[in-house]
Amino acid sequence: MIADINVTPMVDITLVLLIIFMVTASFVSDAGIKVRLPKASTTESSGAAAMKITVGPKGEILLLKERMNEKSLKSALERAVKGNPGLRIMIAADRGVPYGTVVGVIDLAKKAGVTRVGLATER
Repeated sequence: MIADINVTPMVDITLVLLIIFMVTASFVSDAGIKVRLPKASTTESSGAAAMKITVGPKGEILLLKERMNEKSLKSALERAVKGNPGLRIMIAADRGVPYGTVVGVIDLAKKAGVTRVGLATER
């Protein structure tokens, strides 16, 4: 008679669930406004983590998936820079957004003390 519990099926199920969660987490993490990024053939992957600002097709601004106006964006960035002076931001703007809107967001970030700004594109 075998007195031990066979844990192999439990480990198999746990690993399958872990894989499912890892795959679905990549889809959930980018939920928000649908943004069609502009294309660039020289796109580089940035290794460092950055705070993401999204500018939607109608000019709406989201900081970490929270809708903001210009004043609240500037104050949120100022608070973030106080906690992390080397803060990097990544701006993901829809390709239909006017150039002036994107420049305005970059200007707000610079006024808030952000020195490292990147623009998200797709290859």
